[in-house]
Amino acid sequence: MEYFQSDLARFLLVIGFMIVAGALGGVTNYLVELKNHRNVDDSSIPTPSFRLNLGLSVIASFLVPLFLGFIQSDVLKIIMSKEDAWLQSLLIFFGFCLVAAFAANSFIGSISSKILRMAEQANEEAQDARRIAQQTKIEISEQLEEESISEDDAAMSASSLDNVDLSVPQEMVLKALNNKPQMRRSVSGIFHDVRLSGESEMPRGNVKPVLDSLVENGLAHSFQSDRDGTIRYKMTKLGSVELQRQIAGT
Repeated sequence: MEYFQSDLARFLLVIGFMIVAGALGGVTNYLVELKNHRNVDDSSIPTPSFRLNLGLSVIASFLVPLFLGFIQSDVLKIIMSKEDAWLQSLLIFFGFCLVAAFAANSFIGSISSKILRMAEQANEEAQDARRIAQQTKIEISEQLEEESISEDDAAMSASSLDNVDLSVPQEMVLKALNNKPQMRRSVSGIFHDVRLSGESEMPRGNVKPVLDSLVENGLAHSFQSDRDGTIRYKMTKLGSVELQRQIAGT
């Protein structure tokens, strides 16, 4: 038994057991199918092929290490180690190979289905990871943009600008933006809030020019959405201050 202490010898022994088990399973399958074929008087059923049975059984036997990996078995690890139970594990491994070889068709089909499911799952996980990475990229970009905007607002507030005389349409649009100050609003959403306020009638086509004037005066910021490319708007700190000042009449 000293010869089998080397890793190479153990490896060759495992290969040999897989070949022998595959051959035994192939011969057994062939004999069983041949017996069943002789008992059935039907010329349309093809004669069993010895080579096909032998080949499938050997392939099934060589798939056993993959199967053991799926079930997280330590049989091969024990065989390749110096533990005293390696010979017992080798016999168990041979039994696995023999069973797989005898049930070659179903065993190969089961392993193939398992691999395909794992590949599909890996592909789904990779797509999820890409979506998360893209979303994280967008969030980081928006956060950096918000920080830049906050710095701009602070600079404008510190510059002691004169009060801005808001027009009625500008005040209405700022109020609409103020309804959801933390959100980036679309033109449609802003127009909807303006119409619901009922303070005054404003054609939908006038909302965009008013927003542009607010952006020009530093009362609002415009953003291009990374998701759909639409332009969205958000009120600045200066816009909030001017709106409150307008409402208070100061």
